[in-house]
Amino acid sequence: MVPSVFAEVDYSQITLDQSSVQVIEFGNYNIVRTHLVFTNNDNEEFSNYVSFLKTDENTYYERSGSYDLDAGGKTCPGVDFEINAGLTEDFIICFKVPKSSQTNFQFEILDHSRDWCDSYDPSNSFMDPCQQRTFSLPSASTVSYEDLLQTYVLPFENINANITNLEVWTGQDSNLLRTTLSISNIGNEELSGYDFDIKAQNTAGNLFDPYTSFESQSRDCEGKFNIEISSGLTKSYLFCFEVPTNEDKFDIIFRSGYGFADILGYCDSDFTDCRELFIDVDAGEALAPAMLAGGKTVALRIPAHPVAAGIARVFCHPVTATSANRSGGDPLSEASQFAKELPDGLSLILDGGPTTGGLPSTIIDARGSEPVLIRPGIVPWDHVLQSLA
Repeated sequence: MVPSVFAEVDYSQITLDQSSVQVIEFGNYNIVRTHLVFTNNDNEEFSNYVSFLKTDENTYYERSGSYDLDAGGKTCPGVDFEINAGLTEDFIICFKVPKSSQTNFQFEILDHSRDWCDSYDPSNSFMDPCQQRTFSLPSASTVSYEDLLQTYVLPFENINANITNLEVWTGQDSNLLRTTLSISNIGNEELSGYDFDIKAQNTAGNLFDPYTSFESQSRDCEGKFNIEISSGLTKSYLFCFEVPTNEDKFDIIFRSGYGFADILGYCDSDFTDCRELFIDVDAGEALAPAMLAGGKTVALRIPAHPVAAGIARVFCHPVTATSANRSGGDPLSEASQFAKELPDGLSLILDGGPTTGGLPSTIIDARGSEPVLIRPGIVPWDHVLQSLA
């Protein structure tokens, strides 16, 4: 007689409370991933080492662990199927199956091997009875491994960050995206650049590392290893990224847990947690430093002159321009005057005829909740206020 190790456990007291089934498609096979919640209503500990996935065609598949699958320990953990008396436990159990359209399965547990249970003869007093339970499972949903991996990526619990300044230095072959990041350590321990990576990502998914060249134009750009922030503090760092010239939309990504190869598959590990923080960047909204002339603001003017308006219309974007005079000098009304005032450094003068002259533009500071008059001009201030009412 073969002794039954688990004979004292009553399998009828094991109930399946909740369940879900996913089919993960791989190249030559599928993984059926079951999430099962069992309750042991018996007075003895339940331990099981013989369980199968059963199909409608009565085909049986044994449990598989991450060691013989192309999945990691979060997707298919190697857990012991044990439940103490009176407790409820949940389990993720995987099965390697052939590729098919099968979506209906059952989960079966036995206290002996299948051969033993199949050969059980009640009239044979030398054979212990075979305890067996079969549980129906809900229809399986199909999920890609890539989508499943994304569910393992968590938000940072110790970092807040935002962009306080954005510049784009244009080049012939590439641009330099210069972002000033305000990084806050909201955790309880010191935050170091060794704890995470910082990258820029375009809409195509290409990743760009911080630009750390010692060329003169980027000597002030910092690397992630410069980051050291004590708990509760906020510091600013300038990070630069060499990016394509014809792209404006990017994400600045804080990322940890992806390993040296920087791949999502590292997130499917029992030994690491992947975390990410995304900050949207629209480089098309950045202003070149030359436009700011050492300041922090620019003025926008909608010209009434047909030549100036026509130039902006042809280029389909605002045109950077200064007033037609040196700072503090008298306004100029004819192209010939401008040529005499600034004889050097002019490539072209577009003569649209004499200007009408008169009062200068009215300049308004519209950055706050209420407009502020900076310079009175041709548009009376009360008219401006009436137009905003």
